Amino acid sequence: MTSRIKEKTTIELVLELGLKYVGRDGAHLTGIPAQHLSPAVVLTLTKEQINECLDSGLYQLAQREVKNHE
Repeated sequence: MTSRIKEKTTIELVLELGLKYVGRDGAHLTGIPAQHLSPAVVLTLTKEQINECLDSGLYQLAQREVKNHE
């Protein structure tokens, strides 16, 4: 029997990692802060708002932090 790993949807990843603001010159979406959005803030947005953020090009999926173990 083979195991299957369920791939996370974009929305699931956004809820886990948050959104990075990459807009310029004060570009924004009405009702959404023009700043990086933590997972806690993303939870306050609707699915439509999350999709609007990503479709606008003003936000990108935040990256996981990589910690160095020295």
